[in-house]
Amino acid sequence: MQYILRRGNSLHYQRAYPRQIQSLLGRAMYQRLQLNTKASDADIRAARDGLNQLFEQRVVAAKNSLHEEGGDPSAQAVMLNILHAQTRDQALTLNDLWQDYCQHKRLKGRDRQIADADWMRFIRLAGNLAANDDSDTNRRLNAALQAQYLTRQQHVKPSTAKRELTRVIAALKFGAQQHNLYWRIDALKAPKTDTHSKATLKPPIIRLIHAAIGNDTSSTDVDALLLLALTTGISPAEIARMRSNDLLLNATTPHLWVRNAKDQRYRIAPILVHKEFLHHSLPAATNLSKMSKGYVSRMCSQRLQAITGSDSASISLALNTFRAATADVDLTNQDIEQLYKELCARLTIS
Repeated sequence: MQYILRRGNSLHYQRAYPRQIQSLLGRAMYQRLQLNTKASDADIRAARDGLNQLFEQRVVAAKNSLHEEGGDPSAQAVMLNILHAQTRDQALTLNDLWQDYCQHKRLKGRDRQIADADWMRFIRLAGNLAANDDSDTNRRLNAALQAQYLTRQQHVKPSTAKRELTRVIAALKFGAQQHNLYWRIDALKAPKTDTHSKATLKPPIIRLIHAAIGNDTSSTDVDALLLLALTTGISPAEIARMRSNDLLLNATTPHLWVRNAKDQRYRIAPILVHKEFLHHSLPAATNLSKMSKGYVSRMCSQRLQAITGSDSASISLALNTFRAATADVDLTNQDIEQLYKELCARLTIS
């Protein structure tokens, strides 16, 4: 394609200036495209056409400057620099905005790799568009964000899909602010899901788990996390927030106080089964719950898979099972005896 050169896997624009203005502009206009050799002809042609327009503007300005009588060469150079600054943004692409954002945030190492992976998922849907105020561009950005959010939920949790787009949206907003682009980024919308439609553990599997609790002395901390998820609906993150005065295991009806993300007590969780086991293993489980989320999840999954023989078993299934069984129970009820009876009636506990 005319004016497009290939250098390895990257594409570059190169076009020579007329001889009479090379003293002002140099020999040629050269710019690397934010595209690789796998880009479509339409994307390459669009990038080239935009740079051709910029090239022509520079040529016209330089020729007009040279034709002025008594022109000051230094003033001419300043004028061309101003023209370049005014027209530079016309050649900006989304990838340019991303590079600016990463530099601004000083993203490096592993953080940069993860952020780049999230950005490339988005750019494969949106395309490396020119960064301008065109309404079609704004609509395409929102459509790509929404499409990625929905399609990623087929592979990861909705919260993860949303988190993956956090930096993408931040980069778009930062670029819009820096270059006076009046983009409106819409809020991400996901279809509501019914708790009962989520995968849960069947009663025979639940009984198998109860029978295996505590039989492996090297996994008592993991067993405690699984037991609490299955019979109280408490997640490892909630266990990590507990304090010593939240663990009332010697009460008439042993129970735990559960704290929310603001560290406020918001519900009571009666202990239904394996009370003696929890009394001894809960401190170790609390220490485990404070480790990284990925590590805790992996340890729980490995233990469940060893017990059930299912490769898909995870602590999320245990939590889903509790939530599905107690969907119509008021878990914030502070009448411990009543709550204990209701949970015993709805859960498979042996």
